[in-house]
Amino acid sequence: HGYEVSLHLNESATLNNLLRLLEETLLQQVTPDDRLLFYFAGHGIALNGDDSPQGYLIPQDAMLGDTQSYLPMSYLAESLEKLPCRHFLGIFDCC
Repeated sequence: HGYEVSLHLNESATLNNLLRLLEETLLQQVTPDDRLLFYFAGHGIALNGDDSPQGYLIPQDAMLGDTQSYLPMSYLAESLEKLPCRHFLGIFDCC
């Protein structure tokens, strides 16, 4: 069917690679006629924030207790909302 797949497993599922996917690859490749499926299977965490819990995805290279090495769900949502795709489906298999 001509699908393009960007697969990041194990050692390639780093914070930098996920950020590059969101900030460069998807922005360059996704068009208004595209349908995008974003699937993440891995660890997630919710930490108490100032107003409410803040959610994070945990990349492969995350450091325990260092939120700077986590991917904030709020940043992920903002990045995916910028994409001009016709349809979007996000599946998150994580805590």
